Amino acid sequence: MEDAFAAIGMAVVEAQAFELVMAPMYVLFKAPSVPGYVERNTSIPETALKQPLTQLVNELDAKGQIDAHLHDRLRVYADKRHRLVHRWVKETAGQLLMTRKPSIR
Repeated sequence: MEDAFAAIGMAVVEAQAFELVMAPMYVLFKAPSVPGYVERNTSIPETALKQPLTQLVNELDAKGQIDAHLHDRLRVYADKRHRLVHRWVKETAGQLLMTRKPSIR
């Protein structure tokens, strides 16, 4: 069971690291298309890191700035990340209870 929790923790860390890279990349794509953007923003705005990945992908898609295959892969990634972070325990609660070793703490 500890291996599963360790794997989940590592998956969440890797997902967050990926998103830390994806948000600034989106800003770099956005900058040339918004007049005065570079002059107003001398660094990556903090709000860029709070924008959902699916929103970033959809905006790039609307502007024709993302390959269709990459768009699909990022949407699948976002859906799987959301499931892991927000619904995995609920969906696997029965399995967790059946395999958990009893402990007194």
